[in-house]
Amino acid sequence: MTLAVSTRELTPQQVVSIEGHVLVGELGAFIARSLAQLRAFVAEQGGAIDGPPLGLYHGPINYQDDGPIEVCLPAEGAFRAEGEVRIRLLPGGPAVVAVASGEHAAFPKILEAYDAGYEWLERNGQQPVESPREVWLGDPQSDGPFEIAWRYA
Repeated sequence: MTLAVSTRELTPQQVVSIEGHVLVGELGAFIARSLAQLRAFVAEQGGAIDGPPLGLYHGPINYQDDGPIEVCLPAEGAFRAEGEVRIRLLPGGPAVVAVASGEHAAFPKILEAYDAGYEWLERNGQQPVESPREVWLGDPQSDGPFEIAWRYA
């Protein structure tokens, strides 16, 4: 099956985030727990959610490797970092985006969406400039759709 791949200009966005090391079997629970904590953080500090949540995979997550993953929630507001929650600006710029849904929204088939984006980068002489973003347009525990975005320079 060929996955849909396109390019897009990402705009910079402020996120609140929590980072952790988890194996794939713990990933869903970690994402759900982190998003609940981030939503409460935004509400308590008078902010507003400003887009779908996403994960930044700073390393592989599978049955042996535990990432880390950074769970992010785009949010508007003037926040004060507390505990394990941090605030940062994700840079914008050109990105290749692969869409994963249905069976491709779950491990291990979702890796094909990562591969599709990375293969586009290689074919077009581009290099990723950051960890891939997994944007959860649907609930992270659903069958998507999710966008796998590789920002490049």
